[in-house]
Amino acid sequence: MDERLEKALNFSNHMVTVNNHKRLLKEKYQEDLLYFYKGSQFTVTRELMTFVFNLINLSQNDVVLTDDNDIPALVDNLTEFYDDIFWCLLYSIKHVLYKVWRAKEKSQPGEVD
Repeated sequence: MDERLEKALNFSNHMVTVNNHKRLLKEKYQEDLLYFYKGSQFTVTRELMTFVFNLINLSQNDVVLTDDNDIPALVDNLTEFYDDIFWCLLYSIKHVLYKVWRAKEKSQPGEVD
C-alpha cells in the first residue's frame, strides 16, 4: 500500500477512536449528572443549581420541584438538596477531567493508536 494512503488510513482510524472516546465520555458525564431524590430523578444543571440557590437565599426551606419526568416532587430540605446536587456536579466534572488527563497522558505526540 502507498505510504500516503497508509498514513491517511491510520489517521482516519485514530480519529474514529478519538470520536468514540469523546462520545463515551460525554455519555458518562450525562449519566453522572443524574441525581435521585426520594424517588425522583433530577438532571443537575447550572440552571437547577441557580434556582435552588436563589430559593435558599429567599429563606425557602421546602419547595415543590418538577423532576425530569415532569412529576412534582417535594424537596423538604432545600439546603441539603443543594449540597447534594453541588457535589454531584463537582464529581461529574472532576471525573471527566481525570479521564481527559489520562487520555492525554497515554497519547504521545506523533503516535497513532
